[in-house]
Amino acid sequence: MNAGDYLVAINNVPNNGTADHAWIDRALAAAPDPNKGTMSFNSTMPYYQPNSLVAVGPVPPSVLNSMVFDKRTPPTLAQADPSLGLQPFDCIVQVAIDGRLVSTGHMDGGSLLQEVSGAQQISLTVLQGSRCAATSQYHLPWKS
Repeated sequence: MNAGDYLVAINNVPNNGTADHAWIDRALAAAPDPNKGTMSFNSTMPYYQPNSLVAVGPVPPSVLNSMVFDKRTPPTLAQADPSLGLQPFDCIVQVAIDGRLVSTGHMDGGSLLQEVSGAQQISLTVLQGSRCAATSQYHLPWKS
């Protein structure tokens, strides 16, 4: 979940606008199993359904110049990069630039290219998986 997400319901008990203890107690009591349940929330941020988090590299920074990014943050591939085994919608979530770790959550592809200019060597941490649209409602199972 992200900052700005809005909890709609727990165990299908709707949030009445105040996430107080009475509502949470009713919602938890509605679970068919006291150790399991679901949360429904609206998100203003993209939601990732990751298949895997992979490390790519070390590679020369020039490798990024051949990648085609869309306009999203973090840097998200618009086209596959067969040389690295990356597919469209894979996201670069972190980059190691000459050993210095940098989170890319606030960057798009162009910003990433600027960040690595002048570097000798980079390594990428890539989230591989599908991406759902923002402002959708999602249901997350949980288990205690």
